[in-house]
Amino acid sequence: MEFIPKINLNDYTMHALRTGIGSSIAILIAEFFSLDFSSSAGIITLLTLAVTKTETIRLGINRISTFLITMFFTMTFHLFLGNNWFTFGIVLTIITFIFSYKNLLSTLSVNAVSITHLMFRAKITVHDLLNEFYLLLIGLAIAIIVNQFQDYSRQRKFLECSKESVEQRFVCIFEKMIDYVKGPEKKSTIWDEIIQLENDLMELTKCAVKYQQNRLPVKDDYYVDYFEMRLQQCGLLHNLHYEIKNIRNNEEAIEIISLFVNEIKKHIEDQFFCSEQIDYLSELIVELQDEYVPSSKQEFINKARLYHILKDFEDFLKFKKRFYESIE
Repeated sequence: MEFIPKINLNDYTMHALRTGIGSSIAILIAEFFSLDFSSSAGIITLLTLAVTKTETIRLGINRISTFLITMFFTMTFHLFLGNNWFTFGIVLTIITFIFSYKNLLSTLSVNAVSITHLMFRAKITVHDLLNEFYLLLIGLAIAIIVNQFQDYSRQRKFLECSKESVEQRFVCIFEKMIDYVKGPEKKSTIWDEIIQLENDLMELTKCAVKYQQNRLPVKDDYYVDYFEMRLQQCGLLHNLHYEIKNIRNNEEAIEIISLFVNEIKKHIEDQFFCSEQIDYLSELIVELQDEYVPSSKQEFINKARLYHILKDFEDFLKFKKRFYESIE
């Protein structure tokens, strides 16, 4: 069962409502305080609203720090070069370079608007500077406030459905792995499916991070940690491709791997069988170490490959065990 995360209509609707209502409120407040260029407060809100609460707050902090830098250069060059297009170009060039170097280009648009408000005045006064600062504060405050309204229940439902889908896909992969190990040499899609699952898990991890950041100040790392754990497990399975491919001529190894893979498959969703499975696997590894010394090079290679595969499956289970221990 393939599950590809998509943004649904509700996401677009909520973001549009936050943007429209927030920008309107910002303009209304700026007009209430009789600020010049009151519409700029709405634009600041619009440009500051991000996908998550964390990103909006981070962007707001960056806007304040870059605003101070912009005002310093604007006043300095206005004082020495006057209010003309040449001064405007120099200031814009300097702050663009600084913001690019510091990876703060997302703040440039708002600061460029502030420069146009001030640069062509005959004289920049304290009132003018405070006017721009108040517009910035209103725009940022409204953006942070309206971004508190998030549809947590829908986001959580999406992640929970994704979690169930991932577990079903792991079961399908293990079933195909058993067929691949036991069956005759033929083209299999199992390794491509593992790669696709890895890609989907990366996208799901990003979705979980957004959910986590939107839950602030509540700390909720469960889904981020879960999908990262499954991603680590996927990486292990993918790395087993070569070893499993080259051990298919060893009947004893095939039987051991098939039995254990089937055991993992039956309890892929269950957190309570990790310790038992790890203990069982440890016993298998000990038995493998205590077995006869290989009499030929091929026997030695087969035994080494089987040992390596079992150790990787042990790591597979330990990833899961550590995850559930951490949430307890």
